[in-house]
This record gives sequence, structure tokens and C-alpha cells, in this order.
Amino acid sequence: MKKVARDQILKIFCNNQNIQIDFVMENLRILISEAYAPLLLFAEDLDSPNFISRNNPFDGFFINMLHRSTNVFGGIAILIASGHLQEAETLSRSLTESSLKMMHLCKGNVPSNIAQYLASYFSESSWEISKWQKAVSSYNNHPHNKLIQDKNSIEDESKKICRIFIEKAGYQWPEKTQSITIEKLFKDLGKELEYRTVYRAMCGQPHQNPEDIVNGFLTALSNNDELEHKHMEEKHCFSLFICLWGVRYYLESIATLAKLFSFQSVYVQTTRASEIVIELQTNVSNGLKECQLPTGWVKNTVDSV
Repeated sequence: MKKVARDQILKIFCNNQNIQIDFVMENLRILISEAYAPLLLFAEDLDSPNFISRNNPFDGFFINMLHRSTNVFGGIAILIASGHLQEAETLSRSLTESSLKMMHLCKGNVPSNIAQYLASYFSESSWEISKWQKAVSSYNNHPHNKLIQDKNSIEDESKKICRIFIEKAGYQWPEKTQSITIEKLFKDLGKELEYRTVYRAMCGQPHQNPEDIVNGFLTALSNNDELEHKHMEEKHCFSLFICLWGVRYYLESIATLAKLFSFQSVYVQTTRASEIVIELQTNVSNGLKECQLPTGWVKNTVDSV
């Protein structure tokens, strides 16, 4: 991508995400512009006659999901720019899960998949509400009783509307639902190995996995400043490495939607962007081996308060 185009895309992104361009370092600028370019093309194609002629009532679900995923990508970029790499890593899991969900919904019969997706939500929500009710059942006139009643009423009305939508579109509302775990999403998409490795690593930061704490503890016991510095650099490299996995899944979800909507230019741009992100990730991986965070990503990393 030419520098003029990259700078323009970066400017649009920073305006949309409320971030100052001066905070964005060179490699992050490349990542943002490459990952955001397909999204901008995607938005343009939504106004094309070919897309409008689809007149598919289910397309809106994907557009909404992509919008939400794009905001999560924006959050990751902002956190990286501010030096909060572990916090950005935490968001990469959310980006991955939402991206894979979109890809999974596009696999096979899309309307039936969305019907199952909606019905499963209401089924699981009903189960959670019943557990909530059970938790307060031993109390007299607990204030949550009214909240539960209101929640049940809203969920019932929402379910009726969604069911009418599915049936008016010519499809059946599932009477039996299937819970799709994140493990099944990975497996169905041919990514079981990544579930066992990449996704497992993604779950560390959100769950306060002891691994970082143990590594820091063992490093501190060494009383070796150089070793402690290498540990910090390795930690930051790894967080950035995981973030780039999340961006790769995000781009893959855009490519999947581009195929579904026949947005050829978006698909081509996404393929190019994915190649650039892999190059950036390879550079970070090399830094990980040397315990040295590559330059061009952050001005200063945040290690503590």
C-alpha cells in the first residue's frame, strides 16, 4: 500500500476511534491501515447495486457483528498505542471469538444457522435466569424478583419477534437448540490445533492465569536485572504476537463475508492485508525468540501502576 493511502486510512481510523495519530508508531500504523482498508471497501460495497439487489434479510446480522468486531479491533489498536500490551491481548480473545462466530454462521445453510444462533441464545438465557431465580428463592421479597420478572418479560417478547422474523423469511424456528462451544467453532472451521495452542494462550490474561505471575516470581528470585529485563520484553512480545493472531482471525472473517456478499475487491484487499499481518507477526516472533520487543510498535510499555 502506498504511503499516501496508508496515511489517509490511518487518519480515518484515528478520527473514528478518538485517538491522536502522534501516538501511533510505524508498525502499528501499518497494521491499522492494512486491517482497516478492507473494512472501508466493505462499507463502500454495501451501497453497490449488486448488494442492494440481494435484498437478503439475514445480511444485517453479519453487518452488525462486523461493526462490533471492528470496534474491538479499534480497542486493541488503542491499547497497543498506549503501551498496554497485556490489556490488548485480553481483547484479542473477544475479537477472535466474534470473528470465528461470523465465519461459523456463514458455513452451510446461513438462515438456518442464524435461526439456531438466535434460538440458542434465548434457550441459554432462560436457563441463566432460572438459576438467578433459584439464587434468590430463599429470600422474602427480594428486590431481584422484580428484575427477574422484567427480564423474563423482555426476553419472551424478543423471542417472539425473532421467531416471527425467521418464519416470515420462510424458515423454521428450532424447537431444539444446540449449544456451540468455542472448541466446536475451532474444530468445525478446521482450526483445532489453533484452539489447543493460540486460543489457550489467549485465555491466560482474561483469567489471570498464574503463568505470568510464576514467571515473574522465578525471575525475581534470580536477582538478575538482565534476566528480569528479558522477561519483561518476552512478555510484551508474546502479548503483541497473540494480538496479531486476533487481527488475522478478524481479517479472515471479513474475507468470509466478502465471499458471501460477492465483494471481490474486499476479498483481494483482505488477502493482501493478511499477508502483511503475517509478516509483522513473523517479525514479532523473531523478537520473541531473542526476548526483544521490536521497535516501531510502542513508545513506552506499561508494566505497572
